[in-house]
Amino acid sequence: GNNGGDGYVAAVALRAAGVPVRVAAVGDPTTATARHARSLWSGPVEALDGAPTAAILIDCLFGTGLTRPLAPEIDAQLARLSHAARLIIAADLPSGANADTADAPDWARQRPADLTLALGALKPAHVLHPAAAACGTILLIDLGIDRPDDVRVA
Repeated sequence: GNNGGDGYVAAVALRAAGVPVRVAAVGDPTTATARHARSLWSGPVEALDGAPTAAILIDCLFGTGLTRPLAPEIDAQLARLSHAARLIIAADLPSGANADTADAPDWARQRPADLTLALGALKPAHVLHPAAAACGTILLIDLGIDRPDDVRVA
């Protein structure tokens, strides 16, 4: 997906640490940032619909910019992969969760992420249901973005 290329960045870092990594995608990245991240990954990229299951799934397919439901074929593949994984880590949000409305796909509610890395700030989906339940444990990652001191969550 175009989750800023987060999946490619994670794959490069994990491979550099000696971890065996496979990458699956639904197509070529479309944003400049995601294309750059893809250029750093020297390994193969499998089609999502043919990707074998794995014990660990790092979900970086779609992020906070997604405002529509997932296409049924993508939804089905994510359900298949997530149900087979022993550990799921989501970048920002589980794919298909809407950051603003907190809607979440059925598969993410049935098999929540074990850990969601909230990038830069918590979004409504991190604290409102049903998406909050699909996130599992949430860890806020500081990206060095300045935030006003007077922002409060009520």
